[in-house]
Amino acid sequence: MRIRSLLALTLLSACSSSAGGVPLGSTEQAATTSGVATSDAGTTAPELVFDGSWGYHGVNARTPGSLGFIVYDTSRLPSCRATTDGVQAWAIAAFVSVDGGAAIAYPFPTGVQGAAVQVPIEIPYGSNMALWFEATDDSGCEQWDSNYGQNYVFSIEKPSRSVVHFADGWTTRLTAAPGADAALVGGTTVDIDYDFRRLPQCRSTSGANPAWAITMFVQIDGGAVSSSELSLTIDGSEIQQPGHVTLPAGAQTIALWFENDDVYGCNQWDSSYGANYTFAVH
Repeated sequence: MRIRSLLALTLLSACSSSAGGVPLGSTEQAATTSGVATSDAGTTAPELVFDGSWGYHGVNARTPGSLGFIVYDTSRLPSCRATTDGVQAWAIAAFVSVDGGAAIAYPFPTGVQGAAVQVPIEIPYGSNMALWFEATDDSGCEQWDSNYGQNYVFSIEKPSRSVVHFADGWTTRLTAAPGADAALVGGTTVDIDYDFRRLPQCRSTSGANPAWAITMFVQIDGGAVSSSELSLTIDGSEIQQPGHVTLPAGAQTIALWFENDDVYGCNQWDSSYGANYTFAVH
């Protein structure tokens, strides 16, 4: 794996959350779809904006597999702000669920009270994505921002290419590009949508920075093996990104497998028990 220079990643205080919203007894305020935008003007990246006036809206097209940002004003969750010996002992995290599935947590960076924070995420493959937020601290404080348990739901555009999905739960499926008779066709490029939760073991840090990676390996018709890294580091966070494979005209098969490793020697494979994931190409 490559060693990269990274910024610090905030560790979220231990807590539990479910994709249904707010537990009884937690505090929350109402949200509206209007309000003052806090996104950067002129950006072309998709943004999900949650402003300090309890407004929320999307900016730019939410293309699956693209790099997007949650833009969140932390004044929406002001209650949990404990410190220990003058050091911040609280955290805020976003939770993202795709089509009602298990949520992925995105911790916010430290030292952001009252600020509009940009948190990088991959725009997922699916029909819609639901977001909600939680603040916690070491005193046991817990505060939610989830639209009163309804969560904040945004639609996702359909992919323009065929996709091979490797989902959490060890399922694999193909979706064909719009108008295509088959998902894997020679002479086309396909997206590889790989869920990092399939390989969770190697997550070491070095100096509080992520020091791990997930790599995709590709072999066409039993030939030479190529590889590409699927993990993208931005501001100290490791973000999953899709792989892209161009299938040569006349290709018959494609084999895929994946590796998770870190700088301390941890190593984990997802390769269908060494047989690799092999698909016919049309």
